Formats: sequence, C-alpha cells, structure tokens
Amino acid sequence: MNGRLNEKDIIEGKILFKRHLIEETENEIRELREKLFAWKIKEAIENSKVIDIVKAESQDQKSRK
Repeated sequence: MNGRLNEKDIIEGKILFKRHLIEETENEIRELREKLFAWKIKEAIENSKVIDIVKAESQDQKSRK
C-alpha cells in the first residue's frame, strides 16, 4: 500500500510540475506576442512615414511642373 501511495504522489507531482511548465510557456508566448505586436506597430509607423515622405516628394514634383 505504501509503495502505491508513493507512486501516486510521484505521478501527482509530475502533473503539477508539467502544469507549471505549461503556465511558464504560456507566459513566455504571451510576452513574445506582445513584443512582436509592438515591433509590427513600430514597423508600420516607420513604413507610414516613408510613404508620407514619398507622397510629399511626389506632390513637390507635381507642383514644380
């Protein structure tokens, strides 16, 4: 009986440990997604600025004609 309880405790401990690992992994994934989202926003803003510069240059060229 004692050996069975010990085996049960080991299994329960493994389950708890795996749940902890899953929780940590989910947190890491969430943090990485937030970083990626921020990076995409920054990139979109930079691309938008480039588009604005190109539009301004195009308007300037049209006004010179």
